[in-house]
Amino acid sequence: MKRNKFYTLFLLPLFIGIVFYGFISSSGPGDQTTVSGYLNNGGLVYSGNTVLNIQPQRDNINYTANWSAGTNMPTPTRYHGSGAMWINRTKDTSKLVCIGGDIDGSGTTSALVNVYNLITNTWSAAPNVSASRFYPSACCAGDSVYFFGGIGGTGGAFTSEVNTVDVYNVRTNTMTLGPVLPTTYADQRSITYQDSIIYIVGGLTGGTANATANVYLFNRQTATYRAATPLPIARSSFAGVIVGDTIYVVCGGSTYGTGSNTMYFGLISQSNRATITWSTGTNYPGTSTERIYAEKFGCKGFIMGCGSGNGFTTTNECYVYNTNTHVWQAQTNAPTPTSAYFSGSAPIGTSGITKWVVASGLVLTPPYSIPNVQIFTDSLCGTGPTYNPPELLYYKMEHNPSQVLTPNCAISPVGTNPAPVSGVNIGLGGQFDSCLVGTGNTGTNGINTGWNCSLGSSSWTISFWVSNLAEVLA
Repeated sequence: MKRNKFYTLFLLPLFIGIVFYGFISSSGPGDQTTVSGYLNNGGLVYSGNTVLNIQPQRDNINYTANWSAGTNMPTPTRYHGSGAMWINRTKDTSKLVCIGGDIDGSGTTSALVNVYNLITNTWSAAPNVSASRFYPSACCAGDSVYFFGGIGGTGGAFTSEVNTVDVYNVRTNTMTLGPVLPTTYADQRSITYQDSIIYIVGGLTGGTANATANVYLFNRQTATYRAATPLPIARSSFAGVIVGDTIYVVCGGSTYGTGSNTMYFGLISQSNRATITWSTGTNYPGTSTERIYAEKFGCKGFIMGCGSGNGFTTTNECYVYNTNTHVWQAQTNAPTPTSAYFSGSAPIGTSGITKWVVASGLVLTPPYSIPNVQIFTDSLCGTGPTYNPPELLYYKMEHNPSQVLTPNCAISPVGTNPAPVSGVNIGLGGQFDSCLVGTGNTGTNGINTGWNCSLGSSSWTISFWVSNLAEVLA
């Protein structure tokens, strides 16, 4: 098996419990491998009789960015809660923790905590927070999701802003109280830095509809707050994210219900993390001005969109900001317009694929929130070496609108393209994030390549990537 051949061909019948994808190439004389060598995310790769100590590689084709639907959020759906993504250390499990929110458009606040498992596409319930509220902020640090401030009670009065902090431990599924904020806050953003520091940025405060420029640094190790360099201008309801050592604050306004498209970015001092040097960046090009979130997205920067204009509106726009080139790039619009949603992003293993989850959120008709889970997927950049794709057949089982066709991504594709899928499903999982999933399938179930695979006397290579494999017959 050559080093640059690490994915899968599906020319064979598919059998019990297989998750499978791959390629065939015409350039691999003398190479060999075994199916068992690819179990459990890779394994041994042989060159002759020598085991090659290499990591799973990825092709150098940019995957088509696309939106897909996850399992709907359980009722009651909400808007103006807050979400935070927990990612385990091996990046093979990611959970979006969705906390609080308004359940009916009248300021009926919620203490519910719903957890969306991005990998299994399932929802579960976590313990409630200490008190119901909306307009909070949330972030994840280590195994803990911190839930800061918000507006409590019923009716949404600004005088009901709170300084409460709840802490949810994802691994132990327990909820505890954290150190209270220095003052009451709502519609601020909380952003994790280096897993030990959380910045509480802007927000409504003092029981009013006026925003603040204040920034506080929360040290997880000492459980203490201290003032950091304030924003250049008061802001609430903005998109906030840290990429590298820089805080980005995009959109938002100085009073409730108003917004802008302005960007500010602040460089965090490495000698004193409370010292931030703020500058003005490139304005956001979309129509959203508030009720919007930003998330880290691959190696290029951050993603944001699906916000509101001034007041209560919705959009389905989507943009990526490249923090290296300082350029905004429009992405495919989300299927359903919304704002004030639950948001989180996660890399998928070492594949180079990143996902942004937009869960529930505002609509302008009763019950004023949607159950939809909208997931944006893009490859961006990977963590390992790349290689040129195979020449003849190369199936990555990417999610497609029809779910019964899969493209042949080879350099010179042969056979039917896209190839029809029957008897099995294109589902979540696999080394490319999508794969064929089937149980108890026999006969001709699988992919019909439509190709007469007569290779003559030329040399060729087949590669598999499988999990939960019971049997494959040639």
